[in-house]
Amino acid sequence: MHGTTSRVLTILTAAALGLTACGDGGDPAADAGGVTTVTTITDTDPQVTTSPPSDPPATTTPATDPPAPPPTTADEPDVSDDELAAQVEAVLANAIAPGSIPWNSSGVDAPATAAVAAVRIPGRDDVLVAVGHNLDGAPAEADAPFAVGDLTTNLVRTVAFQLIDEGVLDPTLTVDQWVPTLPNGDRVTVQMVIDNETGWSDSDGLIEPDPVLSDFGRAWTLREGVELRATAITALAEPGTSTNDGRTNEAVLGLVVEEVGGQPLAELIRDRVAGAAGLDDTDLLNGSNGPAGFRAGVFDFNGAPAEASAFDGTSYLTWEQATASAVSTPTDLLGLLDVWATGELFTTDRTSAPQRYAPEPSLDDEGKPLAVVGIDVPFNGLCPCTEVDGGTEPNAFGRAPVTIGSSTSLLRYADGISVVVNVNSSEAFTSDFLAVTSEVHDLAAAAS
Repeated sequence: MHGTTSRVLTILTAAALGLTACGDGGDPAADAGGVTTVTTITDTDPQVTTSPPSDPPATTTPATDPPAPPPTTADEPDVSDDELAAQVEAVLANAIAPGSIPWNSSGVDAPATAAVAAVRIPGRDDVLVAVGHNLDGAPAEADAPFAVGDLTTNLVRTVAFQLIDEGVLDPTLTVDQWVPTLPNGDRVTVQMVIDNETGWSDSDGLIEPDPVLSDFGRAWTLREGVELRATAITALAEPGTSTNDGRTNEAVLGLVVEEVGGQPLAELIRDRVAGAAGLDDTDLLNGSNGPAGFRAGVFDFNGAPAEASAFDGTSYLTWEQATASAVSTPTDLLGLLDVWATGELFTTDRTSAPQRYAPEPSLDDEGKPLAVVGIDVPFNGLCPCTEVDGGTEPNAFGRAPVTIGSSTSLLRYADGISVVVNVNSSEAFTSDFLAVTSEVHDLAAAAS
């Protein structure tokens, strides 16, 4: 579940080219049930929506009766939901304030105009907060849908693990059964594809004409995409070796899942993940099914900031349908973390545990440990990480997907608190963006 590689900027250029059918505006997403505090902030007009407590009924106590004991507050949190929302609001507002953090990870300034966060503390109502505005000037909505990019690969892996658990997909089968032209296809197994150990090269920049940039309106099938990739990639190493394959492994896994599952990939994810977990607003986009209220963002396009909503995203979303086409909401992402934490989508134990993570972490731009790859689970671990008997224990598990005009983190921390943060720019540096998420978590932990 490695991150996006070389093509990100090539395709991040025109590629995902926005989501024309998913432009800003439209009806705002409805608030999720069980959320008692939703704060929506524009640049000048903060609004807090809460339900004030009703006045207690008047009572009469005879003079001879002892005075009633004062109400206990032992079980009440020191920080209310409203107070926590206001604190999170301040963190988000600071994050997108001019000069606060850099928004030029690709070398071009493309600052976010909106940020949202969702916090789930066990035993309390969810807290959802939005600050700023969409690209069309409308106030940002706290639970509006947005692109979650390569979280798509985690949804695909979730279905793959289900099929393996059910005995429908044999991970020892070789991929030549589906695409005979893949390099070493008669020796590369499904398990190697899942583990990103196929030995394949990246196909980015090797296919002419470019499958995305040559025709933004072209719709690709999964098979077309994989077979075209197979003509461009080579075997850099023996099967069983991790190499820089771009998103080739993920695309191949998507095709295998679709063919073994017997349904289009989007339907499999709707039925087996979104529907099973009650994620009502999680789906795969194809350029024509954009949800109402979709929040598009900004990104670096050919050396200048661009709005994703200005482009037709059909070719990108279908070419990358198994790797970067997913859309979701903060509430749905909290729900996804819940089912990953309980493992209820699987028939075997695929929950977070020390033995579920690679022993060596990936490093950030400064050479510091950033994350550990998940092993046979559909998520990664976030460092700081601790070596324990039996493996690695991360500070949190989840993902931090980045895609055209959107950066998201969805993390379940060791204390049981889940945090989702999204900004409508793909130009934040990873360490800066995760620092915002960490700050939101620290506020939630102090309030719990």
